[in-house]
Amino acid sequence: MSKLTAQQAREKFMNRKKRMIELDISLPDLEELDGQLGVLELTAKDIEKAQKLSKGANGEDDAMAMTAGMIARALVMLDSRERVFTDDDIGYMVENFGLAILEPLGTKVALGSGISENALEEAKKNLMTTTVSASATS
Repeated sequence: MSKLTAQQAREKFMNRKKRMIELDISLPDLEELDGQLGVLELTAKDIEKAQKLSKGANGEDDAMAMTAGMIARALVMLDSRERVFTDDDIGYMVENFGLAILEPLGTKVALGSGISENALEEAKKNLMTTTVSASATS
């Protein structure tokens, strides 16, 4: 392999497409989607947008909404890369999707985006804490 110049290396970075991985899990009661979904690598801008959309009414971070926001931005149709959800769907996802959907999708999104195992484990703990707190107040 020949050495590249800084300009050539820059061009490689600038022309790189976001990585997409096939969603290789089966979701309960959604088996007809098996083999049709993919997860796009999240950019820093995607994560920033998900964080902004995940603020609760009191301005605090909402771990469930953050997970849903990341899923909404990353889950795509495998053949077209078309997003399955919009940012407007995040509230619905938090209200109506159980952990059987959110947790495996959130894990795949994180891994597909290069989020570290430690950060992923911390997010899962926060997700479970938020879920337990929400259940206790409902």
